[in-house]
Amino acid sequence: MLQFNPSANDRDVSFGSRTKNPTAVELNLVPATRCNSVELQAAGLNGRRRMWPTFSKCHSVPGKRSWFPSADFSHFLLACFVNCIALKWCSKRQSVSSFHVDQFEEETIDQETAEQAEEKFLRGAPPEWLNFHISDLAESNGTGSSLIKRDGYKRLVQQIHKRKNYIGTPTVKLLHQQGCGGTTLAMQLLWDMRKTLRSAVLMGSPLECTKIAKEVVHLFTGGGKDDLNTVLLLINEEFVLEHLQDSIMTEIEEQQIDVDIPVVILFICVRSDHAVLKAEHYREQEGFMKGHDTDYVLLKRTLSDTEKEELNTKKEELSQKYGAKASQFHGFNILHSNFSQDYIQEACAVLNTVERKRKPLKTQLLSFLSLLNAYVPGSYLLESDCSDFLKHDHSLQGVARSDTARDFLLRFCPDEVSPCLLGFIKDLLTKREHKKDGSIEDSDMEKFSTLILNINEVEDKNQSASVLKVASKKFDKNSLFPQALARLYYGELEDFKEAEFWAKKAIERDPKKSFIADTLGQVHKNHLRNKRLSIEPRELLQLAQKAIEAFEHEEKLAEEEHRKSLTEDEKSKVLWGLNTTGQFGFLQVCNILFDLLVIQNETWKEVLTKNVPMGSVLESLGDNKLFSLKRFVHRRVLEILWTKDALQESNTNWKNESIFRDSIVEERLLKVEGVVRNYRVYARFRGTEVEVDANRRDCLCRSGHVSFYLGFTIKGPVAFSIRRKLLVTDGFHAVPTEEMI
Repeated sequence: MLQFNPSANDRDVSFGSRTKNPTAVELNLVPATRCNSVELQAAGLNGRRRMWPTFSKCHSVPGKRSWFPSADFSHFLLACFVNCIALKWCSKRQSVSSFHVDQFEEETIDQETAEQAEEKFLRGAPPEWLNFHISDLAESNGTGSSLIKRDGYKRLVQQIHKRKNYIGTPTVKLLHQQGCGGTTLAMQLLWDMRKTLRSAVLMGSPLECTKIAKEVVHLFTGGGKDDLNTVLLLINEEFVLEHLQDSIMTEIEEQQIDVDIPVVILFICVRSDHAVLKAEHYREQEGFMKGHDTDYVLLKRTLSDTEKEELNTKKEELSQKYGAKASQFHGFNILHSNFSQDYIQEACAVLNTVERKRKPLKTQLLSFLSLLNAYVPGSYLLESDCSDFLKHDHSLQGVARSDTARDFLLRFCPDEVSPCLLGFIKDLLTKREHKKDGSIEDSDMEKFSTLILNINEVEDKNQSASVLKVASKKFDKNSLFPQALARLYYGELEDFKEAEFWAKKAIERDPKKSFIADTLGQVHKNHLRNKRLSIEPRELLQLAQKAIEAFEHEEKLAEEEHRKSLTEDEKSKVLWGLNTTGQFGFLQVCNILFDLLVIQNETWKEVLTKNVPMGSVLESLGDNKLFSLKRFVHRRVLEILWTKDALQESNTNWKNESIFRDSIVEERLLKVEGVVRNYRVYARFRGTEVEVDANRRDCLCRSGHVSFYLGFTIKGPVAFSIRRKLLVTDGFHAVPTEEMI
């Protein structure tokens, strides 16, 4: 919840009375607090998250297997290593943490505590609010310089000041590459503006628009309507803002608040290499100059000349203050080296001593943390879970990514997994990134998570399936893992039977979610697309029917989902945001089926466009006898066949049914199975009984199974030549035969 957290001296002060001291509040977030850590003293490495580059591919050294990536991939390697050596052993996270304008000012921070906090940050740990306070204090008393502000800082401040003249809910966006310090920059900005704006950080789900809107407006009013001030809301992810903006303005309207300043400035902080490259491309394409006023600021893993000079000055200051210990401040040193791969390789040389076989438990734990932090930046493990794992007295030999992932799922994860750890595992195995090797304008997502893609490339696709299968069985209520497994089976392994099994398993676990139901339709669609030309049309039609039924089911779920998401007064509006994947899948299936059938027989083109009747292609479905019927046979055609004279009239043969004993006539007709019961005759079709009239009522005296020819008159269907079905013993076998009635 978004609330004030008064200090101990003013806990009895009402909410509204603190409006003169605007408060920066974290909404559903706890920033990294002081965490217990285990440091690799020889290397001087400490934990760091959200500030390291990650890459889309991992390469192995030819002829050598390693549980870490190769030296050529040094940025990736140090990202894993520095993230993990400190182990980020946070015992617990609070649900809410807040700070005020006078945060820390009434506290006495001893020198040892201040130096420990600064050292952790310089080694690579994520920034804490205390770091900014210490920096301000050092600058004010002349004992040191402030934290380095990257070039984008001034532009962000300008953008925010400009937005203060707007009305409503304006936005400012920071696009930054992973590992360039974007999150630190955002926190710096929030800290520095806490005295002029009511700053807040949102790290919970941005989909709870109504709840967030109420809390934002409450902070905007400061508990009352007489002291309004704009909220600066930091959102650390990109999502559709329209719903949140509409919800905030709806809340303002309901509370009847007159505003002439923006209610909130939405500060969107997006960590994405793809987004940065795409924005750069558009900027160049449109001819924007570097200083042009756009609605976003870019931050990359490249330093300007000004930044290099400031970092050189800071380097000298740290060397004088900490001496030789400054060489262990790898977080700062990587930035100072302009993200030099040579420096990172040198820092990671300590890992060359790690043995592959019989790794000790601490090394296994390091491999687990490497896997998590490499593929899920910002992830961590609880200290209690790590301690429990280290109590085991045996070790494993897993060296490959798939081995490490399976060992992690089977040996580290307990039966009851914490929500945060489950979230990291879901990101590890199912979160897909934007494609990086396609067009810069291509917004398509990768088919699988980065880890699964790496295992597919470096190891084997079956190993990826094995990892996802372990996760699917381990977390037997989660639908995302079997969904990803089904996608892998139909998309990569072309095992459609297994794909169908896991797609249905995912639906069982989450039967009301349309995006989960979509996977089953995709399985059948891809199975249909994969069929060779030798497949019979009947099988193609049956498979297409299964796909269409799956997509129709998805469409119903999507409509129901959307109706539930709308308020009563919105239900008459257009279904904006409706999941239309099922409708698109239906059209794709129809298109694939059309092409496959027409390739086999051009007549299907006329049939499917309703230019010729279905009977034109019955032969291709395998019903040769039906094909000879040409749909229906008029009684006059049979009379001519029987009499062999088109001029001869015959009106008596139909009643005594002698015409049906002619072999030429019999060849043109199809017999129907049925049953006589209670002086009525029924035709049986696929387990369903349909009552028909009998041409001769005297054939209904005895009950039992019968066969007959089905005709149609103005009165409806009629059974002709009803014959009783009998079993006649021929030696040791019972042979079915027919008896005239």
